[in-house]
Parts: sequence; structure tokens; C-alpha cells
Amino acid sequence: MVAFAKIPLMGRHFLIGTGDYKNTSEDKLLWEDLNRAKNLMRRSDYEFGTSIGFPGRRTYVWKRDMAKMYETAYSCVDDEGKEVGRMLSGGAFNWKKAGELKVAKDLVKELEELVIVSAFAIWAAEGLVGWSLVKAYDKGEGDKVAAH
Repeated sequence: MVAFAKIPLMGRHFLIGTGDYKNTSEDKLLWEDLNRAKNLMRRSDYEFGTSIGFPGRRTYVWKRDMAKMYETAYSCVDDEGKEVGRMLSGGAFNWKKAGELKVAKDLVKELEELVIVSAFAIWAAEGLVGWSLVKAYDKGEGDKVAAH
């Protein structure tokens, strides 16, 4: 295991990190917050910060491309506007479809891992939202969604 994410079923706050959290002591793991912007009407941007690879802390934002209505398209940019990652998948209702993830080649290994795990966390979270909505209206079994 090289990276991990803790994704709540409901909420806008995720934890991402690098390392093997099962076999490494808590104080030696790198944990970072991945937060989704507050917005009820559309899927939103996600932000995380880290000091990996640079002196001082930098902020990275996964910005949603709103022109892609039925797909999930995000660009991850640092606080200087440099694109460090790009993600494209089937979107909330087609999240099982294959996607594409591109990461900048000049990143240090740990930062590359954070960019990748943050993209997977966003993809999984949006898939959970779409899956929950579909299941809630599918054959009147909405009460079983909370158990999953």
C-alpha cells in the first residue's frame, strides 16, 4: 500500500495520505485534508494542501470542468496555476466506465501519490453519490442504501 483515503458516506471532508496505514505508526504517516467546496447545485471543486516537494505549504485544487455535463472532468492546479493532474471519467451516473488520469512528470514521488489518491477519492465519492441516488429510487429500496 502506497497511499490511502478515508471517504465518509456523507460529508465534504476526506482524509488522504501516503504510506501503509496498517503497518506504519500513526505519527509517521502523512495525512492531508481533501475538502469539497460547499455547493448543493452542482459537483464542486476539491482542495488539499501539502508541504511535499517544496519549502512551505502549497495548495492544490481539483477544478471541475463544467462544460462536460455527463462526464467528470477535473484539472488539478497548484497555487501558481500550474496543472499537475487531469482526470476524466464517466461522471456520477456512469462512474463504472473507464476513466483517464494524467499526472505531471516532474512531481516528486510522494506528491504524485497524493495527486493520484486525491483523484481516486473524488472519483469514488462521486460514484457513491450517483450510486446512492440510483439505488434510492430503484424498486423502492431506498431504506437499504444506508446499510451499504
